[in-house]
Amino acid sequence: MRRILLSILTVLSLTAAAEEIGKWTLYQSYYNITQVESAGTDVFALASGSLYSLHLSDNSLTTYYKDNVLSSLDGGCLSSSGIERIAWCEMAKRLIVAYENNKIDLLTADKDVRTFTDLADKQMTGDKTIYNICVFGQHAYICTGFGIMKFDVVEEYVVDTYNLGIKVNDAFVNSTYIYALTEKGVKRAPLSSNLLNKDSWTDSGEDWSTLKPSKNLSNAFGTLFHDNKNNCYWGNDSEGKLARYEEDEYGTMQQTSSGVVPDGPLSNRFWRLYLHDNRLFGTCGNFSYGFSLKDFPGCVQTYDGNSWSKLADPGKMTGYDYVHANCMAFDPLDKNHFWVGAGSGLYEYRDYIPVKAYNSGNSALSGVSDVELHRSAVCSMTYDRDNNLWAMNGWSSIPVVRFSRDGNSQSFPQQGISMSTEYNVDAQSAFVSPTNGYLWWNNNQWGKHVVYRYDWRNNSLTWFNNFVNEDGTTIACNLIFDLTEDKEGNIWVASDGGPFYITRADAAGSDGDIWFIQHKVPRNDGTNYADYLLAGVSIRTIAVDAANRKWMGSSGAGVYLISSDNNTEIHHFTTENSPILSDIIYDIIIDDETGTVYFATPNGLCTYQGDVSSANAEGMAKETVWAYPNPVTPEHTGMITVVGLTPGAQVKILTASGQLVNEGTCSGGSYQWDGCDMKGRKVASGIYMVNAATPEGEKGIVTKIAIVR
Repeated sequence: MRRILLSILTVLSLTAAAEEIGKWTLYQSYYNITQVESAGTDVFALASGSLYSLHLSDNSLTTYYKDNVLSSLDGGCLSSSGIERIAWCEMAKRLIVAYENNKIDLLTADKDVRTFTDLADKQMTGDKTIYNICVFGQHAYICTGFGIMKFDVVEEYVVDTYNLGIKVNDAFVNSTYIYALTEKGVKRAPLSSNLLNKDSWTDSGEDWSTLKPSKNLSNAFGTLFHDNKNNCYWGNDSEGKLARYEEDEYGTMQQTSSGVVPDGPLSNRFWRLYLHDNRLFGTCGNFSYGFSLKDFPGCVQTYDGNSWSKLADPGKMTGYDYVHANCMAFDPLDKNHFWVGAGSGLYEYRDYIPVKAYNSGNSALSGVSDVELHRSAVCSMTYDRDNNLWAMNGWSSIPVVRFSRDGNSQSFPQQGISMSTEYNVDAQSAFVSPTNGYLWWNNNQWGKHVVYRYDWRNNSLTWFNNFVNEDGTTIACNLIFDLTEDKEGNIWVASDGGPFYITRADAAGSDGDIWFIQHKVPRNDGTNYADYLLAGVSIRTIAVDAANRKWMGSSGAGVYLISSDNNTEIHHFTTENSPILSDIIYDIIIDDETGTVYFATPNGLCTYQGDVSSANAEGMAKETVWAYPNPVTPEHTGMITVVGLTPGAQVKILTASGQLVNEGTCSGGSYQWDGCDMKGRKVASGIYMVNAATPEGEKGIVTKIAIVR
């Protein structure tokens, strides 16, 4: 019987090929090395805030991820993301990893990690930032904004904390003294003195470069870090990869190995995300009023599911710098035709090659007033129903410019929008509503929070700047970050005062005195009390999935998933309870075909495999519903997940003879079963039928689960 059953299981398992619901994937950059620490047989590199190691015995690489990531990743697990400094302790044979959140990891070469939160948990008003790490013997001297923390790396405990009341940039220790490089010069204290007493620390009068001379060198690609264990240097090659350098017989530094780097994006800078032509696009530059054209070179990264690349630099054809690429738009009639908006103008691409640049000299775009006038800032774009491109012309008195399909451009000046009033365009979001056909955008100037609705057919502009709760109380909002439309035609606003919306009817109405509403959530605790949806939480971005649920990214509180009726918080992901790379979320985009949710953060890009796709949102079918793991083998102890269900479907799990063993309601588009019957007992080996009924009453067996005990 067992042999026959396993044959059936093999057939059933062929359908379970999609990504696991709830899986996180981190896409981190390992280019542009800022620190290298040699452990002899291994070399650790810190690049773009991410960590990896090169094993010299076989030239293989290991990457290190934030923990909670599935163990299928071939790498070590760390406690956090956003690494600030690393240092190797030879006596303990451990790498000290310090994070921007002030946590500290101790990492061995075999990937064992111990995490310490003493500094992160320390209650104080001073600066706890870790600026450097000095290792002497078995101790690490952690240099912070308030002083030095002495840590025993072998015994794994904090020995002492020397609160000097001053920022310490570096430290040096010998057998007699401890030295601190501070904002006010070099301080020193005898090791035999009471180092907890600030009076023990005096001005040394010594030059730091003489006291602690660096053996590191530099080349055209950055710092070359000295490795005294392997008698060489390590640093960036011309592409930002890790390479070995040695001096030749003439004393000239020569690269003696090919550069190596783990797979990943070229940079961790992601501002806005787009999905087009089975590719992910990520713009790298954000900017605000008063930006410098030298702030950040323009860059758009692309990912096709296998490898990363970046779009060709259009600055080479213009003769001036390409900076702050921040938005994109894709031609609905030609998948190989798209646009990039930047702080230096508008760029047209065909077949992934830049073909033309637009600015105030050759189009209706106007120049930014405090930089060279031939350069124009484009901060958001969208196509209308007639397939014309609309560009938001930032920091000018002309808010919108239309580029027709015949190549002509036309500006549409609007009364009240000008540089002098500060009601100019700093739009992080612009779109043409598929419901009402209007062009919507926002002004993101501090204290000038406005949502604009524009009907270009009669050149009519409506301003919305009233934000209230459902009780009519005005809510303070100073910044509007994002706009989006949900599946029901409601327009949502992401602001520093929380999320607000107007209904489909109000969005299309002619009355300009319309208020954006803060949604009231009933407590359902037997009282008539209610709370307001994420009131006071600064929301930066909102994305709507195929089931009309709202993914809301915040300015420091992580990500919220809100139900389609806006009354239930389904998930709240933070850096403390998930692998998400940061609690600050710049952008969210959802692949409706797969349910994958992409998050752009200050620390890079990551994804979460959601449980709703366009297929199960539209209705259940045997072809789109499946379970995993399937078969369920004896060693499996976790949950069994059924995916592809219609959100809110009623699920029953039955034996082959029709006996009910489990039932419930699916959340989103998935349902989880613990493999037990109604009395909590593990079910026997066999084939189990999954019966599901949609909220509309359609029902039937949608998949089968095979269990082997």
